[in-house]
Amino acid sequence: MSPGQKLTVFTMTAGCIGAMGLIILDRGLFEPAIPAATGIVILLVLLLILNSFIRKLLQQLDEAFDRIEFMTIMDDLTHLYNRKHFSELTKIELSRARRYQRSLSCLMLGIDNFKRINEQYGRLCGDMILKEVAEVLRDNSRITDVIARDHGDKFVCLFPETDFEATFYLAKRLLAIVETSEFLYGDDFKTLQLTTSIGITACKPGIDKNIDSHQIINMADKALETAKINGRNRIEYFIGQ
Repeated sequence: MSPGQKLTVFTMTAGCIGAMGLIILDRGLFEPAIPAATGIVILLVLLLILNSFIRKLLQQLDEAFDRIEFMTIMDDLTHLYNRKHFSELTKIELSRARRYQRSLSCLMLGIDNFKRINEQYGRLCGDMILKEVAEVLRDNSRITDVIARDHGDKFVCLFPETDFEATFYLAKRLLAIVETSEFLYGDDFKTLQLTTSIGITACKPGIDKNIDSHQIINMADKALETAKINGRNRIEYFIGQ
């Protein structure tokens, strides 16, 4: 909540309480049965109540605005960034890579046969699988990496200052981790084994002046689709110049 908004709430509420206090004081001045001192005491009590009320109200408003901001940039299920916010961050990282002549790479990961998993085991199982794969990506990323859920069973990762070789090595590690892991689902914690397909791309924006954020993401997506067409559980790549 902005300082201006907080001040407006405080001013409006204080005005209401102040008006009540003046009414009490006026009655104290003109009605002998209610001494002016009593009106002052009541006004002070009201101001204490006002202070507590304002603090609680502003805290609730801050929490509400935080929740709204979270909803606009994060995926509800996995608590990774959503695709829209990922695109915005990619633009920022692309600009930085171009300015400092650094490499930039992108990885797109899809869960193999995810539709069949949903149909055979149910959507609750599918949701648990998505959250566990998201955790694998989170555990194998750096603080500077940008990880997001693209849509459906697809995840997208952006790696600043990372070349093709490093990204390919990470892709191989992710492929192996998922393939050798047992993913839990259901109340009785049954296990399920998965494979994934991965598409990667890498570029040097300082050399290719025309490349934009959409192209970087689309190249990784195209490589992922190629991996699925070529048999799944594999890595394909598309390198920008």
